[in-house]
Amino acid sequence: MPGRKIHDETEAIEALDSIARTGLDLADWCRARDIDARSLSGWRGVLESRGYGPPVEREQPDFIELVRVPVERSARYTIRHRGFAIEVDDDFDDQTLGRLLAVVGAC
Repeated sequence: MPGRKIHDETEAIEALDSIARTGLDLADWCRARDIDARSLSGWRGVLESRGYGPPVEREQPDFIELVRVPVERSARYTIRHRGFAIEVDDDFDDQTLGRLLAVVGAC
């Protein structure tokens, strides 16, 4: 049984990006998620004709240094992504948060 079809461009791009990140073969990725590989393969052809290319794998950092700074604040915010968590307060610098999120995104 083939599995469900990809319904739109957004879903196709998300699937193809995931395949690029995981390094799996399209058929294996689809089989693991009960998706019709022919449907996704068709979307890949359409998207490639429009200029889509899978995301480029960035070099993984060898070392990330994190320094804990004690802060006595009442409002705290935690951002969780995969196995990472970033905790900030109301006075946190936006540019620094952007740099931290870029590091987390690279991992």
